[in-house]
Amino acid sequence: MTAREFKRRLLFLFHKNRLARDLEDEMQLHLDLRARKLRSQGLTDATHAAQRQFGNRTALLESMLFQVHRHDAWTYLASVALLAVVSLAASLIPASRGAKVDPMEALRYE
Repeated sequence: MTAREFKRRLLFLFHKNRLARDLEDEMQLHLDLRARKLRSQGLTDATHAAQRQFGNRTALLESMLFQVHRHDAWTYLASVALLAVVSLAASLIPASRGAKVDPMEALRYE
């Protein structure tokens, strides 16, 4: 996995709901248009026929959303590891600065 792909997947995790909702709205629009076309051709069960022609919506959503699947463990593990490294650095940097200060000097200023 390249750095660019990891960044794209990480950003996707934060915007997944918005992107999925937009894609769901787009697919619903196409289903409605197809059902309207089938109804104009005289088909009585146009909604179900449009869904059958459109295909599996869940598989389509998963394939279109940056190839990050619901069970994509590597992306989730990598994002957790990244957050752990950032939190470790955020705690170690001030601690190392504090360890360099002489205790008597620190108490003198208080």
